[in-house]
Amino acid sequence: IWMYQVTVISGRFDDLRRTFFLISDDPRVLGILIAFCFGGLLEALAGFGAPVAIAAAMLVAIGFGKLRAAVTALVANTVPVAFGAVGLPVLMAAKTGGLNVTDVAPITARVCAVLCLVVPFLMLAIMDGRKGVREVWPFGLFVGIVFGATKIIVGSTAVYNLTEIFAAALTVALAMIFLKVWKPKGGREAAERIGIPMDEALETEPVSAEAPSTEGLTGHRIFMALVPYILVIVVFSVLVTMTAFVIAFFKFGFLDELDFWAGTFGLVVFAAMEIILFSWVFKIKNGWEEMHKGADLKVPRVFKFIITYVTPVYLLILLGVWTYQDAVKEFLMTGKDPAHRPYLWGARVMIVALLLVMLLLIRKAWNKKKGELAEVQEG
Repeated sequence: IWMYQVTVISGRFDDLRRTFFLISDDPRVLGILIAFCFGGLLEALAGFGAPVAIAAAMLVAIGFGKLRAAVTALVANTVPVAFGAVGLPVLMAAKTGGLNVTDVAPITARVCAVLCLVVPFLMLAIMDGRKGVREVWPFGLFVGIVFGATKIIVGSTAVYNLTEIFAAALTVALAMIFLKVWKPKGGREAAERIGIPMDEALETEPVSAEAPSTEGLTGHRIFMALVPYILVIVVFSVLVTMTAFVIAFFKFGFLDELDFWAGTFGLVVFAAMEIILFSWVFKIKNGWEEMHKGADLKVPRVFKFIITYVTPVYLLILLGVWTYQDAVKEFLMTGKDPAHRPYLWGARVMIVALLLVMLLLIRKAWNKKKGELAEVQEG
């Protein structure tokens, strides 16, 4: 939604819409390319709902009703999610079942490949009913076959975690070639139908279909319209690169070490710090007032006592007992395979490095805020 708002406020919404029509003037074709293929790429890089939100915003840009765009994006995301977030679901499934991930990934890829032959047709039915299926089925079948075949091939290799990236990129490239030799029928009429609300009670703002025009659409305008989405791909690509070795070192306990110090120990430590800062440094009176500014519902006053006394004492006792019983053994890695220890130290160094980066960013933001307040006071 934020990406969509950035595009609208910047005045690039219409440019984004017309950019998509450079590929095809049929919104059903664009719906498959955006939600299924591009959404699959985003699922591979980010996951966790980002592909649905971004793809739905793009579909709205080309004239889809808002609810139809959301449902289409959700259905499209069913196939890519198995290898989403750089193959994390497959990896965790294998770990949970005590299996080798190289055995699980190929089977998962085959199951998803079968679904690839179904989902594009479901999307066409959601977008434009029977007419959508009847008029655009060759494109849906082509995309499903290419996407599925690529998943089977890549999912059976050592780079199974990149399955979705290869499938999405190759499918888009071949689909654009396919559109050079095959043209769908009824695109103009479909553009009017896809904007019809699926539920008039929810969609109060009608979407008007306009004839696609690419006149005056320069390379610079196309680039600026796509900048927010390019940034998403770049940012998540960097994150994927940074975290790729987490998967590579998975068998050495790297991810478990990260999970313990950041997700278990770190969670309790930061919770204790936050509750103490909130109730004792910031003062519970000020915090309580801040919590209720503009609120229609009030938090029961008993939580004022719990936040001030019960929670801090409980967390500090928890940390104290753990420190006494297990801290030294955990820090020295007692009982862990000596061959794994270099990788475990690497995980710890990574956590400390990320923490330092966050502290530097906080300090920078703090100094910037102080400077702005000083300028206001001087003025």
